Amino acid sequence: MADSQKKRKSRPQRAVRPRARKPASTAERVGDLAWAGQHGQAIELATAALATPGLSVGSRLDLLDLRAESRIAIGKLDLAAADAAAMARLAAAGKPHAFMAQALNRKALVQMRQGEMKPALETAVAATKAARRSRQKPLLAASLLTLGEVQARSGSYEAGRKTAQQAAQEMVELIDLFNVDRQAAEKPPINIGIGIASGEMVAGYAGTNKRATYTCIGDTVNLAARLETHTKVTQRAILIDQATRSALSARITVEPLGPVPFKGKATAVDVFSVNLGQKL
Repeated sequence: MADSQKKRKSRPQRAVRPRARKPASTAERVGDLAWAGQHGQAIELATAALATPGLSVGSRLDLLDLRAESRIAIGKLDLAAADAAAMARLAAAGKPHAFMAQALNRKALVQMRQGEMKPALETAVAATKAARRSRQKPLLAASLLTLGEVQARSGSYEAGRKTAQQAAQEMVELIDLFNVDRQAAEKPPINIGIGIASGEMVAGYAGTNKRATYTCIGDTVNLAARLETHTKVTQRAILIDQATRSALSARITVEPLGPVPFKGKATAVDVFSVNLGQKL
């Protein structure tokens, strides 16, 4: 008996096109150029973008901020100061605390590079206060890093160490919040490790006007890097050396982890883990 059922025709499968990535914003492209040390191109791209009508205050602030950073890198401090002043005017008009913190951070960095340490310290303190009012942890962490650098360069080493510790704790807490969202999206958590060492180092821009990068070198930098790597071994988020511990207030609780022999160090280094969740 013949099969009366009709065979279904198989439909050819449509090719699945890969989803295109969202194109990078102009600010992201400027930032990538600056990160690669291509400051001349970064300045040109930012300047062209700033001439675009209808830019939001936030976008204009970001572009001015990035252009100022590149101008600092190639030694054009007067032009960087002009960008910082323009940022301050925009922030005053826009009024949100986050805008003011961003503008003041840039102004503090320019003042510091110009050697105006006292005004830079005052500006950095004001930037940190504005960042706290904004309740934006990334901005607060960045502001604390700027303040800590100004303090250290001004000779206030103890204050600088404490501020660095505060910045580190803000970063860890920021990642914890980020991981809450990742967990909700069923994504694996991200962990970070931070190493803090105290001592002398050389910091600044190296290169040419076309390509320059900010770098830090010295034994203290190497030790901080070793401490950061050692966080993976200890499963602790923030590790510090004895010099840093000695300069911190006794009320900041730490866990002694004992001496650790690090590569490049003639003697073992006493390592401490900073307990998280403290109000510093």
